[in-house]
Formats: sequence, C-alpha cells, structure tokens
Amino acid sequence: MNWTKYLTDAITWLTGGGFTLLVAIFIKNRSSIFDLLEKVADQTKTKKDNEVVDHLKALSSTLVTSAQPTSFSGSEQKAMAVSKLTELAKDFNVDLDSDKAKDYIEEAYQLIYGVNKSADKQPLAEQTKLVQDITSTAEKLDADNPPAIQLDDGDLIELNDCQYTLGTNEAGEITLTKKA
Repeated sequence: MNWTKYLTDAITWLTGGGFTLLVAIFIKNRSSIFDLLEKVADQTKTKKDNEVVDHLKALSSTLVTSAQPTSFSGSEQKAMAVSKLTELAKDFNVDLDSDKAKDYIEEAYQLIYGVNKSADKQPLAEQTKLVQDITSTAEKLDADNPPAIQLDDGDLIELNDCQYTLGTNEAGEITLTKKA
C-alpha cells in the first residue's frame, strides 16, 4: 500500500527533527496564529449574535402585532410585549434586559404603525361596532334554551365519526340511515 509509505515517512520526519521545526515555527508566529484564531471566533460569534438579534426583532414584531387588537392602552400593550419578549429570550438562553427589550418593541412598533397609525382608526371603529353587535346579540340569546337548528329530510348528520342521513317515516318518527 502506498499510503503506508507516506505515513511512515511522515512519522520518520517528525521524530527526526520535524516536530522541533514545527514547534519553532509555531513559537515564532504564535501572535499571528492567535490573531487569526480570534478573528475566526469573533466572526462566528458575531454571526450567531446577528441571528439572535434578527430572531428577537421578528418576535418583537409579532408581539406588537398580536397586542394591537386588545383593549389595553398603547403603553400597556408595549409593557406586555416587553415582558413577553424578555420571557421568550430567557427560553432561548439569551439574557435580555428590559431596556433592550423596550428598544426592540419600540422599533417594531415604529416599523409597523409609525407612519400609518391614523389610517388604522377607521377599521378599529368598525371592529368596535362589530364587537358591540355581537355582544348585544349574545345578550338576547337564552343560554338555557338555545335556538333550535332546522333540519330537513336528507340532511347529513355525523355522530361518533359515522355519517347518517336524516329522514322521517309515515308515523312522523325521525329515522337515521347510516351512509355507506
């Protein structure tokens, strides 16, 4: 085998003074070798830090958007988003102080609602009216006696994961025919 000859030559070279030569080269160039290793480590750390920051900003944007339809004031919404962002950061083993979380939330808030905040007031009014309509309708319903659902012959009903066709016989009795 040819590779065994190369291995034997390398071992012979190292034991015959090659190891001493490698140590001497390393000692002479150690500062530049360490600088190179530090740059590689810093670049890797910076890339990971940037990914974490991007993830936190995406979470901030999601939290700001999800807090908007609530009935809390803007400052309360921001406070809830800050506390939730801090909790989520802890889940990712990231130590995020509340001031930095406030900065991320404020940045997301400005990106989402900064210029067009006034344009959102019209849909909010419509949403408020819809909520009032739903609430007034719900107040009119009797919870103990809910309205009946009108069913006709031939309607399909599902019971216990089986489908049945609803029907009535001549005596007025309700019949269920299992659908094949």
